[in-house]
Amino acid sequence: MHKRMLFLVGLLVLAGIGLFSALTAHAIIYVSNESGGGEITTWPNNANGNITPTTTIVGTATTLPYSYGLDVDGNWIYAASDNNDSIIIFPLDADGDVAPTRTIQGAATNLSGPEGIEVDANWIYVPSHENPSIDVFPIDADGNVAPTRTIQGAATNLSGPSEVDVDTNWIYVADSFNDSIIVFPIDADGNVAPTRTIVGAATNLDRPFGIAVDTNWIYVANYGGSSIGVFPIDADGNVAPTRSIQGAATNLDMPLGVAVDTNWIYAANYDNESVDVFPIDADGDVAPTRTISGAATTFANHPSGIAVSLDAVVASITDDVTCFIATAAYGSFMEDEVVLLRKFRDKYLLTNKMGKTFVKLYYKYSPPIANNIAKNETFRTATRIALSPIVYSIKYPSVLVGMMLITGVGVVVIRRRKN
Repeated sequence: MHKRMLFLVGLLVLAGIGLFSALTAHAIIYVSNESGGGEITTWPNNANGNITPTTTIVGTATTLPYSYGLDVDGNWIYAASDNNDSIIIFPLDADGDVAPTRTIQGAATNLSGPEGIEVDANWIYVPSHENPSIDVFPIDADGNVAPTRTIQGAATNLSGPSEVDVDTNWIYVADSFNDSIIVFPIDADGNVAPTRTIVGAATNLDRPFGIAVDTNWIYVANYGGSSIGVFPIDADGNVAPTRSIQGAATNLDMPLGVAVDTNWIYAANYDNESVDVFPIDADGDVAPTRTISGAATTFANHPSGIAVSLDAVVASITDDVTCFIATAAYGSFMEDEVVLLRKFRDKYLLTNKMGKTFVKLYYKYSPPIANNIAKNETFRTATRIALSPIVYSIKYPSVLVGMMLITGVGVVVIRRRKN
């Protein structure tokens, strides 16, 4: 009873903090290396400099001769290999010379030079550049299976699709052959015309190989122009990017892949064999905040695909260095109240499935609201007042139990008097 009550209080705590605290979740970076036998490496998102990867999937058993596109979900790593026309799938924690759990490969798959990959809850989306198409497979597909849907034909304007990303309503395709971003409805199938196409001299698109989207923006890695272009999510036609990360200071050098999370843009540089990390609002000729490069990284095999696992946040948030960078209410992650809440989260929420799910949702949706709260001192004061009873209840749980019992008795007495 006592633990269940504490757990419920924890949900209330996170709900309160979710509205009023500013935080940055610490994700995991996955990078595919195109040559040298092919490999997939992982890094914490605060990785910087010449450091060894956390894990490395490499070896003959992996069947990774060449790997370009890469994506992850809560359980699996999905790699697109254009050398053997396959999609290779590993457990999220795979390491070493391990065989894939599943492989989508064979004549029925329609795969021909797959360079990119994207997954959502139900589907795997794969662009093939040799028979310009987007194939869509069930998330649990395996073996020589036909795609459920295929976007292909003259009306599609697909010429050499290299990477794809999706949101709830749309499929966004980076086509490196015709320097364009082509957008289809999420359920598109067959020889269908795109709904929108970003193309033309003003776009600054130059062999766009990588693409990523968030709620408001489309991020494009230009291999030819060594740049990251950022367009509004509804951009269409011959339009200039709203922002462009480009120039000598950026360290960008033929980027093949791009990924984003709430706070950062990650770019995989093929030619200078590095990964650059920029603030999400970066623009112009700006230096990256962090760069992973050097002999220890094994990037000598040319990094190409990159993904950031938002579902891996829970596995990482016990690292207190980057779990709560700041809170809007208390101003610092070192404040006693924040330390107390963090310990409560680790002990009572991250130790069970329901709590982990709640924490992930909290990390995903709370930062925008929290950022607004952090800028307003009146809101910050009100937040501290609102959180005080929750903090006090965690610090003195016996008092909380007593108050709840007294309240319960009071309710019973009032009801009996009314009757």
